[in-house]
Amino acid sequence: MCFDVWIWTHKEDHENAARLATGLKSFGLEVLPAHTNIVFFDVQDAPAIVADLAKHGIRILCTDGKKRCRAVANLHTRSSDIDFFLSQLSEILQERQK
Repeated sequence: MCFDVWIWTHKEDHENAARLATGLKSFGLEVLPAHTNIVFFDVQDAPAIVADLAKHGIRILCTDGKKRCRAVANLHTRSSDIDFFLSQLSEILQERQK
């Protein structure tokens, strides 16, 4: 990849991660401070949440098999992807509260 492209997307990656962290916090989730393009957050029954998100084409990791998740905003992540992630997670969380 061209260095010029990396510099441009690097800034956008961090901005997207910050938007994701803000959105996750708005759901009442615990979010570790995001200083890079990686966001760690805690959600109950994370393995099932990860599986539900995967059904919508969203790939994140459950890092501890319980509640800690890892999401990465990378070169291929756009602002609209963050919106889609948050909307799908919101629906999943609402469904689980019923």
